Amino acid sequence: DERAIEPLIFTLREAFREGERAEEILADWWPQAEQPLVKHLHDKEHRVRERTQRILELRKSDQGLLITQTLEDIKSSDRDVRRSAVEWLAKLEVKADLQPQVAAAAQPLLTDANNDIRRHAVEMFGKYAQKEQADELLKLLEDKDRDKWMAGLTGLIRLGDVRAAEAIGRRKELRGDAFRLPFENASFDR
Repeated sequence: DERAIEPLIFTLREAFREGERAEEILADWWPQAEQPLVKHLHDKEHRVRERTQRILELRKSDQGLLITQTLEDIKSSDRDVRRSAVEWLAKLEVKADLQPQVAAAAQPLLTDANNDIRRHAVEMFGKYAQKEQADELLKLLEDKDRDKWMAGLTGLIRLGDVRAAEAIGRRKELRGDAFRLPFENASFDR
């Protein structure tokens, strides 16, 4: 009976055998358990979140489904849920077709009050920003915060934007890091 899925998800927060057993049952109860579990991908309760992520990874859930939930959780009023969503997304290698959505979601978080959220958002933005967001990457290059200018530099080089070279020429502290960045996918256009 699928009505047992939510109580089992609630049981994931148990520290001992009950939580482990609930995890095993939910992992075996596929695909019915997938959709309810995805809703708990960034649960505010650490054990629920950790076990849910483990199950979804084990069962190889569709990345699009997981990112859709994550982008919703980024807007949560609960700080722990938001932080979990941003941290998880920053670690993920996002498929090319989903990168514009991730970059768009990261952009408003570049000024978030929470340092962890802001740091991960900056990293994601540098990694996934699109050509139309290159001006925002350029603004990051002007920042004194190393994480921000590294993200701007990474993004501009990835996009092949010649303004990265101009900024490197103007700011000595950028040069060393610029030479350590991978250039293999960059094709600089004028």
